[in-house]
Amino acid sequence: MRRGRQAGLVALAVLLAAAAVAGSVRWAQAKWLSPSGPVVYIPKTIDPRIEFWQAARQGVDAAAKELGTEVLTLGTDKEKDIDGQIALVERAIGMRPKAIVLSATDYERLVPVAKKIRSARIPLVIIDSGINGDYALSLIATDNFEAGRKVGDALKELLPEGGEVGVVNFIKASSTAIERENGVLASLREGRGGLEEGAASGIGEQASKGVGRLPGASSIAAAGRVESGSSLGAGSDEGQVYEIVPTVYSEGLIDKAYEVTKALLRERPGLAGIAALNEPSTVGAARAIEEAGAAGRVKLVGFDSSTSEIDYLEREVLQAIVVQKPFNMGYLAIKTAMQAYRGRKVDPSIGTGSVVITKKNMFSRENQKLLFPFLDGSGGGGG
Repeated sequence: MRRGRQAGLVALAVLLAAAAVAGSVRWAQAKWLSPSGPVVYIPKTIDPRIEFWQAARQGVDAAAKELGTEVLTLGTDKEKDIDGQIALVERAIGMRPKAIVLSATDYERLVPVAKKIRSARIPLVIIDSGINGDYALSLIATDNFEAGRKVGDALKELLPEGGEVGVVNFIKASSTAIERENGVLASLREGRGGLEEGAASGIGEQASKGVGRLPGASSIAAAGRVESGSSLGAGSDEGQVYEIVPTVYSEGLIDKAYEVTKALLRERPGLAGIAALNEPSTVGAARAIEEAGAAGRVKLVGFDSSTSEIDYLEREVLQAIVVQKPFNMGYLAIKTAMQAYRGRKVDPSIGTGSVVITKKNMFSRENQKLLFPFLDGSGGGGG
């Protein structure tokens, strides 16, 4: 009996030691595993500087506490570490968890491990960023194509005469990056559409028409990718043309976003506006614009709501942000994962919404809840 107990402790020690290796991959949280295994949550990154993922983690923890379930969070230090995330998913499968909640860093490359999750009969719930195929039971996310359209609509309001527009995107093969950029381009193809500040996103808030995939694969087909130097005629408004300059990528890093935006401003002195498509991209672009003395002249519309972004918004370096509800994503992901684990039917698609916030409307009560979720604990106004 004693020998068996010692063997069990040795096996557990080996498991925990193995989980601590692999370069930049590290444990964000480590607890003793219950016999039935935890829910394993794997976001795109556990970088503490990215407030979006900190808010999502708050939602995860709130749901875990409410449901009395254990959640083990694993992640890489950098969002661009796709290989690291794949290794973490492989490791999670070996733990035989109750469920896996995943935000995929790559639309295609996470497919093989998603197939393994399904083969192992482990419930998979995807949060924020999907993959190519119906391997998850539920996708919980912003409608990123519609959120991208909101960015484009905001730029059109700021640039009624048209002009050169740049896009600072993040991870090239991420479904959210693709969908948001296509939404921006679709908006700029149309005339000045009525941007309604503070409105919720999407028709019926449909996050996707297929589980874990782009909306019916239609957003890429419908919007397409505009070639470098192409011009988009904006609907019926004569003379209103937006020239889209080549997209640049931040790799999900503030410093990289700063460098590529600085180069963009130098190479394109006539640049009129920039769409920055996630939190690090927005913060880095704002810093570059301010340092170049281009604040106000180059209009910037971004994504998410870090304290740095709020500061840039107040100082009018940043003109608008499309704010998501990461707390809600995290909370609903754990609740959905536990429902699936217990054999209950789950909604294949849950939209969490997005809101356009400007300096003008940022002080409304509902928008304050979105901008400062850590203060009131709602993490996104309950939407």
